[in-house]
Amino acid sequence: MTKKIVLNLGYEPPFRAIGICCPQKEYRLSWLINKQLDIDLKRVADFEYCPHNHPEKKPFPVYRYRNPALHLDLFLVSNRSGNLPLFPGPTTLDYLLLVRNPSKQFDLLPMVQDIRKIPYVQAVFFVEDKLGRKEGDFFFDFELYLSPKKD
Repeated sequence: MTKKIVLNLGYEPPFRAIGICCPQKEYRLSWLINKQLDIDLKRVADFEYCPHNHPEKKPFPVYRYRNPALHLDLFLVSNRSGNLPLFPGPTTLDYLLLVRNPSKQFDLLPMVQDIRKIPYVQAVFFVEDKLGRKEGDFFFDFELYLSPKKD
């Protein structure tokens, strides 16, 4: 009997994900976060993705903030396109705040605590491995979305 060899490519996404529960629209939440954190989240092109058990791509709104001095990128991604969720669980998740390549000097906890102070925000939590089995696919596709478009 031959021995099976399994190649496991450990994909480590360059993002830290923070879940936000907030009933406000994405443009209103981005404005509230901008005021609270004194940053400038701006709307960029929608992220098109095939959500859980859905055959066609749906657009998900994305807001971006870039701080070149800290080598920091923040992305506010809506978890809903119409009534279709990007991730089915946790069920209360309305938005993802993705922090790209956070350095060890940048502590995310004060930022999370500041977002919790926003009156309309019901909950803010770290989403470490709580998004389900399509989490790796999402992060990989989101990296492709961020890569420069070549014609």
